[in-house]
Amino acid sequence: MTAFSKEDIPVSIDTLEKLSLWVGIALSKINPTQTAIEGSGPEAKVAEFGIFNVPQTSKTRVILRQSLEIEDDFVSEGKKLWEQAVEFSSNSLPAGFTDAA
Repeated sequence: MTAFSKEDIPVSIDTLEKLSLWVGIALSKINPTQTAIEGSGPEAKVAEFGIFNVPQTSKTRVILRQSLEIEDDFVSEGKKLWEQAVEFSSNSLPAGFTDAA
């Protein structure tokens, strides 16, 4: 598990969209080679992001991908779905992701 405290989240993060982007980039950075089997195809990285220019709109977009395992008994536990997430690793939050950095 990558532990963090609320104080680690930069104060400039004030929307769910910004929080999602911050989390996606952090998970990708601390788990760069970890993969998961998601089906009958090849393994895929558990977290990754990319920056793409969309010529049709002349806009730049960040695409995040996260493959989160959840507990086997997620239906019967009665917890919220996000409480059922299985941790990727025990890597630390990287430098530069907090206001203190």
